[in-house]
Amino acid sequence: MKRIVFKSESSHPDSTATSLHPSPFTLHSLLSRVLLPLIFLLIFIPGAQAGPLDDGLQAYNTGDYQRAHDLWKPLAQQGDAKAQYNLALLYENGKGAPRHLRTAMTLYRAAAEQGYAPAQYNLGLMYAQGKSVFKNRSRAAHWWERAAAQNHPEALYNLGVLLVYGYGIKKEPVRALALWERSALLGYTKARQALVRVYESGEFGLQKDAQRAAYWKQRLEK
Repeated sequence: MKRIVFKSESSHPDSTATSLHPSPFTLHSLLSRVLLPLIFLLIFIPGAQAGPLDDGLQAYNTGDYQRAHDLWKPLAQQGDAKAQYNLALLYENGKGAPRHLRTAMTLYRAAAEQGYAPAQYNLGLMYAQGKSVFKNRSRAAHWWERAAAQNHPEALYNLGVLLVYGYGIKKEPVRALALWERSALLGYTKARQALVRVYESGEFGLQKDAQRAAYWKQRLEK
């Protein structure tokens, strides 16, 4: 049976007013494809620094990545977690500046250590994928745990994948199921797909539950 796999897509900017949903996880048969690309979630924050953040978003959306970079960099240097995250995305993808994964990781870490969930999620993905560092799923789990504690849907899902297979951490299928339930309740499609599959098949030693399978299948069809 195909494995349930991580999500690993790069993202693009958005604002809190018009959030873009991340690309969903997919099921792949090859273990070498356990990760999909990261997700961009650039945030507009009301207040004194909202102007540069929002102006940078507008610049990004029109393809002016250099201007977005120039607007966000001073804020990032001042310790603004959202600007650090946004700037990391540019460096990770080589937009507005040469691609530099180590710089991206440094910026993600700075934002993650301030408790910013999207940065915690992306930092976890860099560890899971071995981007700029040796692949380390236990470190990925550490950061996804922190993002999941803030109900980050993709972190909840990815952490569940680690737990259900025992990748880098102790195998705990029951806890994985609970995390997927939380992710699914937040609207994450691939978590719902995983739940349908597990409840129908009883994989990973989990109990079949036709009623729960039907419930989540109905949510997928809406």
